[in-house]
Amino acid sequence: MLRRTLLLCRSFSTSSPSLFQDAPARILNALTDDIPMPECVQKYGYAPHPNGAIFCTIPESPAVGEQSTECYIFPKLLESLAQRPGFPEPPLRPTRGPSVALRECGAGDRGVGLFATRPIDQGEVLFDERPLTVTPKHIPNIVPGFADDAAKARVFVQAEVDAVTVLLGRMASERRRMFLALKNSHRRDGNHAVTGTMNTNSTGTELGDEKYRILCQQYARFNHSCSPNSAAGFFENTWSMRSFALRNVAKDEELTVAYAHPLLPTAVRQRALADWGFYCDCQACTDPGSDERRAVIAHLDKERAKLSKQFRERPAQRQRRAQKLLKVTLPEVHLIESEGLQMLPEYCAALLDLAAAFKEVGDSQRAREMAMRVTQCSWLDVDDPSIRKTMLNYALGAA
Repeated sequence: MLRRTLLLCRSFSTSSPSLFQDAPARILNALTDDIPMPECVQKYGYAPHPNGAIFCTIPESPAVGEQSTECYIFPKLLESLAQRPGFPEPPLRPTRGPSVALRECGAGDRGVGLFATRPIDQGEVLFDERPLTVTPKHIPNIVPGFADDAAKARVFVQAEVDAVTVLLGRMASERRRMFLALKNSHRRDGNHAVTGTMNTNSTGTELGDEKYRILCQQYARFNHSCSPNSAAGFFENTWSMRSFALRNVAKDEELTVAYAHPLLPTAVRQRALADWGFYCDCQACTDPGSDERRAVIAHLDKERAKLSKQFRERPAQRQRRAQKLLKVTLPEVHLIESEGLQMLPEYCAALLDLAAAFKEVGDSQRAREMAMRVTQCSWLDVDDPSIRKTMLNYALGAA
């Protein structure tokens, strides 16, 4: 069973509010003070929404050495998770053993990063980790009726600070130290330390019908590249963030993810990346021709999507449309790979279209080759594990 701290019993022993000590102490704020709502609003400036999020630990009783997540999630999600037999399943172990290590990045302001300790194949799971925290993107609360927009904004920040402070107090000391060791790129923005760390290191996802922020210790160590060689997705069944290699990675090569959408123009990406306090000097940002090639990718993909729809919806014209689809999709895939953009959903969609189009024109060898390439795209499992299984069966002649 999952532990449900329904805030009916709001006081509990935690670490010191300073967050740097391990001595038990009671953290008291609007989310833990068990007083009537009007008094809570008067005392703290806000009160938690009666139908708002609740604190819980997933899994409730982790085995020795098993990671657990301190969560502040909505009851509807928690109830749906509790109904799943065997939840949470164990995170995956890398099939070929550990492949990643944290190292200094050398010159510049990149600090530390993740590096390959051995050659890594495309599609390999780099690591599969339980988050340190899971919190709502927006924490619902009750504020005084006379509060203006500025006051509501302050309450929004304070509610996040209070929630993360409680989560840190609930953590095992080792997990708390992991959180506190993460970089805060927002020290000069007037952010509280915990919200600065959250804003720097968390990533967003949808769980149920709500948006959440997930903070993972290892995932947070990925540095950025506009041509990333890694990507990750959150798996509810294991309650873990799973990171994958997007292409073959050499030993000692740095592992990177994209903080900004890589098809945006360089200038737009740089403005977005300024929130993390650095200027990107990756190959894509320093190559004047990269923006044009990425614009071509976006153009080709729109054309491919249109042709793919026509190809699948008009069986009588499929042979002719397959030729047109190949003419557009082959150069799109080539450009995506040359720009290092395998993380784009357009990449796997294009490979699937190539497999179907080659099959239609009678080139079964190329069709199976494309199907096999799809099976290497393990990051597809984030959305639909059946796609790779179907393509594997086809590539092996079973379908």
